[in-house]
Amino acid sequence: EDSNPQGDLLDIYLNPILNESMNNDQEEGQISNALEKEWNHERKMIILTAMEKFLLPQFEEEIKILLRKQAEFAIAQAAAAQFKRRINVAPVGRDPYSLDNGTTR
Repeated sequence: EDSNPQGDLLDIYLNPILNESMNNDQEEGQISNALEKEWNHERKMIILTAMEKFLLPQFEEEIKILLRKQAEFAIAQAAAAQFKRRINVAPVGRDPYSLDNGTTR
């Protein structure tokens, strides 16, 4: 069993059945088939490891950042609309229908 010196990211080893079949000098077709199955299993494990330990956490972080930015934008838009409604009113005490522009004679 060969261990990865960087930790538990990936361990590569030969399946004992495959190792035994190679030592017993069985037919090449059987060894090839066993090797193919083991290789396919290892590829599947590598893909799963890459997805679970690297890609999915990265996707999760990117989605959180995107959602946070969209939420901040939506809140800013709502606050701007509310602010615009509050400042877009006639002054207090002035008749909005009066022809007088606020000056006294």
